[in-house]
Amino acid sequence: MNKQEITTTQNNDQAYQEYYERKRIAMVMEENNNSRIIAIPSLNKNAKDEWLKLGGNSAYFYKYFVAPRLNKKPPTIHQDTDLNHRFKSGIIAVHWKDAFIKNMKSLKLEPIEESGLLIFQLNHKYTKAEIKKLHAKENAASEKINQLLKPKITIPELYNQFLILAQTLPNKIRKLDIFYRQFYGAQMNNILIKLFENYIELSEGGDKDKIKQHLILYINHLNAILIILNENHALDNSTVERLGTLMVDIRNSITRNLK
Repeated sequence: MNKQEITTTQNNDQAYQEYYERKRIAMVMEENNNSRIIAIPSLNKNAKDEWLKLGGNSAYFYKYFVAPRLNKKPPTIHQDTDLNHRFKSGIIAVHWKDAFIKNMKSLKLEPIEESGLLIFQLNHKYTKAEIKKLHAKENAASEKINQLLKPKITIPELYNQFLILAQTLPNKIRKLDIFYRQFYGAQMNNILIKLFENYIELSEGGDKDKIKQHLILYINHLNAILIILNENHALDNSTVERLGTLMVDIRNSITRNLK
């Protein structure tokens, strides 16, 4: 590794440390949040301030109260796939920070910067009962959607790991440089589809030994691509660690559950 690569790696590590510290602070604030939207500036390889994340009660307040006032389709609360400091109730990823701030200002919600976060004070303090109803509403909506799509869950551990991979991988593919995205992106997306196809086949009573072989083959293929991308510094260290850990967990889950 040359001097420039070492400097780039150090800068990336520092950026992630700062990001996770912002997120840690936001999670502490969310514990008693009843009247604010707390936005966390996220990381993007090509545009530092392009993305924001909303977690905890901020995500619920934005989805159910703020977005409708902006005449926007209610955003989806996704599982938080960060390596550290995960919101158990999920997060909303907001694209285009400047547009988000402009929209919030149109509702007379001015941002205040605090500890690297953007904080918008709402005009209402929600009670514990109101917040509890929001959580119940979100859980009911998510369960209804899941029941329409998901196969019979024969191995919950493995299915949940595939879901995390599905929530993480496409976003990372999108952020790759164009050469790597064009050459490897379609392969990785196809592997993701094949993993779910085999799981669905398994849930419908397919040949367990055959499916196990297929799953291991696809995970090894994905692992090989990630090794190549990592050796060419196409992925940041946090992403490599997150996906590498997930590969190990999935492989162990397959081996443990498909005997």
